[in-house]
Amino acid sequence: MRNFTLQMGLLFALLCLLPDCTGDDLIEIEGVERHLYALCMDMPDNHYVVDNEETLQALLDIGDFSTVCPEEEVPNVDFQSQTLVLKLVRTNFCEPFYKYQVLANTANKTYEVHIEVKGEDTCPDVIAAYHWLTFSKIPESYQVDFVAP
Repeated sequence: MRNFTLQMGLLFALLCLLPDCTGDDLIEIEGVERHLYALCMDMPDNHYVVDNEETLQALLDIGDFSTVCPEEEVPNVDFQSQTLVLKLVRTNFCEPFYKYQVLANTANKTYEVHIEVKGEDTCPDVIAAYHWLTFSKIPESYQVDFVAP
């Protein structure tokens, strides 16, 4: 049994040398910017990918953005060179800290959007906000995955 366990461990170690295991297919996208942290929005879905002005306007209309978020300013996005994503994040940290990362997975042609939440003290109320992020334009053949922490 011990010999079998050793062989399986060795096999796993060898398999991890392949590109999928080493992360060679993942490229970190630089220049990820958070433009808006909207506590006021109430939308039907937890995440959105916006790649043109028409989609953005339709989204703003669905959420009645100008009425429910009158103090918020819609970011100016150059859709020729950028993609905008919105992701609802919930936390009960009193003073949350957010880390944003976008990875391009060239093996399965996806962009992975990661939003990590950290904090020290927890509060009884949950903070729910849409995070508006922009980064370089996603190639047409790629999809977006929102990865849960």
